Amino acid sequence: MSPQRTARRAGPGARVDGAPPKVLVFGESMNDSRSIGELVVALCPELEGRVRPLNQPLVLLRDAKPADVPGRAERIAATVAAERSRHDVACVFLHEDCDGVEPGHEIVASKIEQANGRSSGGRPRILWKIGLQRRRMEARFTRLGDAALRSAGTGRPKGAPMTQQQASDPLALTGFEAIELWVGNARQAAHFYRTGYGFTPVAYAGPETGVRDRASYVLAQGSIRLVLTTALTPDSPIAEHVARHGDGVRDVGLGVLDAGRAFEAAVARGATPVLEPQEQKDEHGVLRRAAIATYGDTIHSLVDRNDYSGPHAPGYTAWDVVPDPLPPVGLQVVDHVVGNVELGRMDAWVDFYERVMGFTQLVHFDDEAISTEYSALMSKVAWDGTGRIKFPINEPAKGRRKSQIDEYLEFYRGPGVQHVAIATGDIVATVRALAARGVQFMRVPDTYYDDLAGRFADLDVDVDALRELGILADRDDEGYLLQIFTKMNQDRPTVFFEMIERHGSRGFGEGNFKALFVALEREQEARGNL
Repeated sequence: MSPQRTARRAGPGARVDGAPPKVLVFGESMNDSRSIGELVVALCPELEGRVRPLNQPLVLLRDAKPADVPGRAERIAATVAAERSRHDVACVFLHEDCDGVEPGHEIVASKIEQANGRSSGGRPRILWKIGLQRRRMEARFTRLGDAALRSAGTGRPKGAPMTQQQASDPLALTGFEAIELWVGNARQAAHFYRTGYGFTPVAYAGPETGVRDRASYVLAQGSIRLVLTTALTPDSPIAEHVARHGDGVRDVGLGVLDAGRAFEAAVARGATPVLEPQEQKDEHGVLRRAAIATYGDTIHSLVDRNDYSGPHAPGYTAWDVVPDPLPPVGLQVVDHVVGNVELGRMDAWVDFYERVMGFTQLVHFDDEAISTEYSALMSKVAWDGTGRIKFPINEPAKGRRKSQIDEYLEFYRGPGVQHVAIATGDIVATVRALAARGVQFMRVPDTYYDDLAGRFADLDVDVDALRELGILADRDDEGYLLQIFTKMNQDRPTVFFEMIERHGSRGFGEGNFKALFVALEREQEARGNL
């Protein structure tokens, strides 16, 4: 973070000297032999010497009669409030599995939240309510270190090393790896994604590099990597995949610290193995990779490239082409990947990510939230707790006509990735650049923009530009986001892209669902599939 950015964010009383904040934590570690303070430091080493735990007062709540809980909780809240004024961040931990304690915790948490809201002098505070179930906690806990540092006017740079505790989790994910699409003609698809979306050619694998059964083209932009792979023989599994699904996402790669340990942990937790751990070597080092199955014919490669410096992987060579004369697009990072599954299977796949990957459910949208006069869908979002990896999972809901999810499942011949959302720092510039390259976007009804200026009057949002380009806007209590959806990237109505610009909001555009659904139904109707 630059000194200028720090100065803008830090209010009176905030830390701007780069030191970690002083953190007050309230709760107890019932599923671990260590105290809550020791557990915080173990999971967030940068807070060593900065944590003040308050777990002793909780004995007041043990074995308390229900009528006594409010009074005792008030006494604990007073103790916490007295300490809170001497710390930069106040955190509350609720134990999810102990009904006898949780009501008192809730009362204390509410009192601290009220005190935080009344705090003066601009001192940064964060209220944390997080369960202490061991695996879920480990998957989510690094948010404490990141958020605490941000609240104090400091911050861990993007891409900085993981904490020691993250490194000890065999399924700690470093981010999205390459997303591989199996396509009918990879050379032509590479030209489309380069020309249309501004991706830069990076690497190639095929007969010229010793690969006999396929040809793959790697393209990059920001931290995003696309691999476009085609079969060289008609009996290839790739050819069979394309015959069934059309061009589609085969592999949503995930970065790990140790592919072998990650694979073993995933399989032990119930994942279906696809590729046993293997090492690939060339003059650039060693790349380690394994893979597990997810919904449909989609897989997750678990990739450890810590000891590899080549253009992509062994068997690939650098792919040099003439410079791109068209405007840069400015795509930065994969924000989330959305999967469509059959009716009744959404909960099973959310459970898969929770059970196998240690994810938690971020949000749930039912068919009341995502519906029109004719069709509806349901969606749940599973995430890793850090924001690096987010997987919304959709299933169709009953409606008068065929929904977009029904159409996808019919034409894709089963579950799979519906769209990839890509973050940009300037969505207006990105959409202008993409439009200049020939990319087409879904358009919502023009009436959508009639009240947009009023809803965003207090923010620096160019509503006229949004209306001109068809960009959608939504806001929540954490901030706002801007988003737009492309038309299909291939002839089958299956896979498309979303462009998203976030300003604090961790949402998915709930306020836009109705308008977007109408736009999608227009496209369906034009294809005769509504």
